[in-house]
Amino acid sequence: MVNNLPVGSTSATHAYAEAAIKAGAAFINAIPVFIASNPEWAQRFSESGLPVAGDDVMSQVGATVIHKTLVKMAIDRGVRVDETYQLNVGGTQISWTCLRRAG
Repeated sequence: MVNNLPVGSTSATHAYAEAAIKAGAAFINAIPVFIASNPEWAQRFSESGLPVAGDDVMSQVGATVIHKTLVKMAIDRGVRVDETYQLNVGGTQISWTCLRRAG
């Protein structure tokens, strides 16, 4: 099971982790609600013989890392970045960046 709920879905993440254990399914947690790194949850998955991984996989491939990569790419190409912000819409689906050219 891959948990890719909107950030802040703590109760739902716990419910899905519980459901994964009951169903005998592995659990990959893509949001920053700690399951794999929580000793109690890790033990429960281990005792069930089930793999658990993640705790914010989304930060590796989600809107924030894309935002940072786009800003770095702009800077590498000579754009001066005065400010940057990320506007999250629909559970971190969209990033916006304010840029100004150097010179």
